[in-house]
Amino acid sequence: MKGKEKLAERIKALSPKPAIGITTGKVTSASPLEISVSDEIIAKSPHIVKTVGLSLLTGDEVIVLSLDNKKFYVLAKSEVV
Repeated sequence: MKGKEKLAERIKALSPKPAIGITTGKVTSASPLEISVSDEIIAKSPHIVKTVGLSLLTGDEVIVLSLDNKKFYVLAKSEVV
């Protein structure tokens, strides 16, 4: 790989990924709280804000909002209809 190509690859790797917006995730650990949002993103405490009174267990499917992929807001549990 040439120098320009290496530089381009490094810049691409450092570029911020688009925010996930609203999506679903799966609780992979209840304490400390961890939520798998995608193959590449695992949200961990203290970067997770959950709705007051919402109790989460390992395996729960949840609805998550993130505008910057740094802070994750758990809006509700996801229910299958």
